[in-house]
Amino acid sequence: PHMCRNVAGGFFHFGSFEYLRREYARRKGVPVTEVGLTVNMLAGSVGGFLYWSLTYPVDVVKSAMQGDSLENKKYNGMTDTFSKLWKEGGAMRF
Repeated sequence: PHMCRNVAGGFFHFGSFEYLRREYARRKGVPVTEVGLTVNMLAGSVGGFLYWSLTYPVDVVKSAMQGDSLENKKYNGMTDTFSKLWKEGGAMRF
């Protein structure tokens, strides 16, 4: 679960960050290195928002699996964990 969250999250975070910076630079006709602090911070904020809003359910599953007892396991893999968490509280559980 950790790798799923980080790979997908990295794709959304850094992908959107770079896309927004490059698109701004292209529209302004300047090199990406000259977009400025404000654009970089806004692009990073959008990237961070996408990272957590799109990967948070995977993080909830990961945390539930990590907190599971070793002796008396409640969860058996990611799919089982997701299913049981969904039954506990639906979308609000995530």
